Amino acid sequence: IAGRDVKVDVAQAGPSVRATVRGPWIAALPEVQRELYRSNRPDLEWHDEHGDRRTELVFIGTDLETHEPTLRSRLEESLVTDEEWARADELPNPFPGEDDEDVVLREP
Repeated sequence: IAGRDVKVDVAQAGPSVRATVRGPWIAALPEVQRELYRSNRPDLEWHDEHGDRRTELVFIGTDLETHEPTLRSRLEESLVTDEEWARADELPNPFPGEDDEDVVLREP
């Protein structure tokens, strides 16, 4: 989740949506720990600005190939603009921020 130093899993099953913290990004660790971790894992993907932070989406279901163009289109439409990104700190953040914190975002 943008703006967080911890990994957050967001899972949806039917109408229920839950977010759970899964520990810190390596980029958020103190420099000594971060460099030690990276030296022991030379294959770790690393971005100069964002470190190991990334977003992954996984879709599980049947006949997804049929729906892929629509999914791609809707996901691209949901990307933030540069203007929205510049104001991101002003917006409320409903996602958890502490280790092992679990938040229900929506229930049936």
